[in-house]
Amino acid sequence: MNMKTKKKRWIIALCTAVVLLFAACGGGGGGGGEASDTGSDENAASGDLSGETIKIAAMMPMTGTGAADGEMMANAIELAVDEQNEAGGILGAKIELKIEDGGSTQDSGMNIAQKIFMDDSYDMILGPHFSVQMLAIASIIDENQRLQISGATSVAVAEAVTNPYMLQNRVIDRYTAAAAAKFISEDLGCKKIGILAANDDFGQTAVDRITGYLDDHNVEYIVQTCGVDDKDFTSQLMTIKNENCDALLLWTLSDPYVACSRQVYELGMNESMACYASGGPTSPDMRARMEPEWYDGWYSTCEYNNDSSDESVLAFKESYSEKYGIEPNFLAAGYYAGLQYYFAAIEQAGSKDKDDVTVAMGELQGFQTLNGIYNKPTDTSDKFINKSMQIIQLDENGTLHTQATLDFTDEGTE
Repeated sequence: MNMKTKKKRWIIALCTAVVLLFAACGGGGGGGGEASDTGSDENAASGDLSGETIKIAAMMPMTGTGAADGEMMANAIELAVDEQNEAGGILGAKIELKIEDGGSTQDSGMNIAQKIFMDDSYDMILGPHFSVQMLAIASIIDENQRLQISGATSVAVAEAVTNPYMLQNRVIDRYTAAAAAKFISEDLGCKKIGILAANDDFGQTAVDRITGYLDDHNVEYIVQTCGVDDKDFTSQLMTIKNENCDALLLWTLSDPYVACSRQVYELGMNESMACYASGGPTSPDMRARMEPEWYDGWYSTCEYNNDSSDESVLAFKESYSEKYGIEPNFLAAGYYAGLQYYFAAIEQAGSKDKDDVTVAMGELQGFQTLNGIYNKPTDTSDKFINKSMQIIQLDENGTLHTQATLDFTDEGTE
């Protein structure tokens, strides 16, 4: 090898060493050489998500028996996303929303869940809303460990799903049912309660809680059941009337309530007894299918009062009504509130990573929303972040009057 070749290779080696040393010391304008590979991570760590997309999938009952509520909930989700994007997104990131029809049955829920939960591009999943669907897909939820908010209210869901990233943002059935029993027997002073409940998990969970409370307080009651698709409740109502009950407690989904309240009115039962129902009659879309005298004076349990003078409620009600031509119901408010909570947690975390967001949710204790105050439990087996509710009475004009506001934060899920 001649001297020129040796000199040339020595110079190349020296230059290479200098370049490597320069890179290791962060040369070239403050470490810009590494930014092209890790810029996205650095932006997230600094709270800047510019150029990124936050992807949300919503699994709503757009067909089947829950279709009317499904449309209301999907509208609210769309509204929340649109408003946030119009405000510049979250930390510079735009939000992309995909609404899928999960139907209203276990089978339809299973089919769409496999599609959504196995798509790892989604940062957040909303729904499914029905407890029966959540129970049917529990293994899918656990296997895929996605960040998720559902309006399902059954404690059986929290017991069946171990995924620590799944949260339920409506008040647990056990609380609402016990609160109804307490209000009827203590506040209204009723001595014998006629209970009419659906023969599904929603209805029977409530029956167990209601009768347990009444047994503990030596209050008489009788129980009647109905199917979720029943149209005629004359037999059950006549049994309750003939037993001289001074209160009726109805625990069904929306459609049965409309027919049942009409029959209660036709039988004159609303004049002789206090009438109380699960959240349905607080929904303006339901009352639109009813005559005012059917719901006049009824009591109900709900997390959200559409006639509240609270500024956030007024703003939501106005925006929703202007965009969709109908007032929102309590289910719509729940998913709108759930997204506001999620958006706030991303901002708190400075990241869209599910672990960072989950930690941030734990830091947002006492977070005020449209449908209650959110407190994420430290115990991941307790999925319920909302433990505040209202007891509401309706008048003949359909106006909602809050009779009591209750907080179950310290009561766990038992």
